[in-house]
Amino acid sequence: MSALLHPVGPEPEETYWKRRAAVLAILVVVLILLAWGISSLFNRSDDTSGTPVQVSTSPESTLSDPPTTPGTTPESTDPESTGTESTETESTPTGTESGSPGATPEATPSSTASTSATESTAPASSPATTSASPSPSSSPSPTGPVLCTASDVVVEVSGAQRVNTGRTINLNIALTSKSPCVLDFTETPFELRIYSGSDRIWSTNDCSSYRFGGQASLTPGGTWTHTIPWNTRRSLGDCQLDSRFLLPGTYVATALVSGGEPSQHVMTVLA
Repeated sequence: MSALLHPVGPEPEETYWKRRAAVLAILVVVLILLAWGISSLFNRSDDTSGTPVQVSTSPESTLSDPPTTPGTTPESTDPESTGTESTETESTPTGTESGSPGATPEATPSSTASTSATESTAPASSPATTSASPSPSSSPSPTGPVLCTASDVVVEVSGAQRVNTGRTINLNIALTSKSPCVLDFTETPFELRIYSGSDRIWSTNDCSSYRFGGQASLTPGGTWTHTIPWNTRRSLGDCQLDSRFLLPGTYVATALVSGGEPSQHVMTVLA
């Protein structure tokens, strides 16, 4: 131990310590160089194994062809595949057939540019598709006459207030409308009834010749009129009338369109 700390020899002790320091420095440099060489070797191995695999941008080749590695030429797995798939598969790895890993970065931008062009082209078709779709058209407005509803029609009945039995009285029917329309008597029938209390005496529905037919054009400022004669006898249906005249009393004529508000006129039949 004494010889290690205090070298013995023909030369001064300082010389031996310098030699030891030089040897130690050389050893440290060698270790550093060795470590750097090993690190470079591993980094190069990682770069080689991490080379990006060239993948075809075509949807058909992506589904049917296996990925290729640099330096190898992909072979078609199906000799009877369509011509489109074969052409796209064989033309895609052109930039990687040089056989050296260094050629791979040059092929990658080409693939990226092709993908970018595809992505930039796809949205451009959306406006054309949208503009080509037919816009909903508004439903056409009716150009013909508007049919009256029961709520549109105002009915009024009038006539003499006294009539002798056995005589004929004329009952006047007036129709108006809140808005211009056409009243179709087939769709909206009109009826005139005559009551004595709850007893139904006479009705236009008891004979076809009494009923209104056709159409009537109604306006808010105009009045459609019609006169119905009644001979103070009871109707029996099928256009038949009772042979006897009515007894003196009070009778009420009620006019209405189906579903609408009725109008009444009170009459007194005298002997």
